[in-house]
Amino acid sequence: LILCDIFLKKANGYTILDHIRSRTIASDIPFILVTGEGDKGDIVKASDLGVTDYILKPIHPTMVKEKIIRSLTHYFSPSPFESKLREGDRLLQENQIQHALQSYKEAVAQNGAHIRARHCLAYALLLAGNIEESLRTIKINIRQAPTFYKSYSLLVDIYLRTKDLKKAIEALKKEVSFNPKKPARQVLLARLL
Repeated sequence: LILCDIFLKKANGYTILDHIRSRTIASDIPFILVTGEGDKGDIVKASDLGVTDYILKPIHPTMVKEKIIRSLTHYFSPSPFESKLREGDRLLQENQIQHALQSYKEAVAQNGAHIRARHCLAYALLLAGNIEESLRTIKINIRQAPTFYKSYSLLVDIYLRTKDLKKAIEALKKEVSFNPKKPARQVLLARLL
């Protein structure tokens, strides 16, 4: 569980939340954002980034306890579908790619329309060396959710692996247009250009 204030000295809670949610694996860790301002815009922005919950200051211990218990209960009592996704994430972290691939395939079989499930499957396929199937899978995601920038990020990786720089550049341009707050990706685009 991550409990984070919006305003920090060297970063902000939104940046940290975005970093956690943009990871390919283990991106569903419960994240509770703390704010001193009950500004509707802050809450909407946090929701758009995938916050689990938020706490308004002044902090009331009972409310904090309730929100933490609710977030952890949901996290540790996942649906069978979420369990398969997390199992795949854990197996990838342990470098058990074939087993992770099987977990992701089972998750996609349970919910074929889920963007993250197909994204993780495509990522595991790429790691397993099945580039063509990875490419087909990620293109399904792009058709279904054309603004999901992680799909373009993986597409760039696929094209770089196959040394198709022209397609990598086009995919990276799309990725950066949907998520311009990733300076490392902008630098990569400049290098490729």
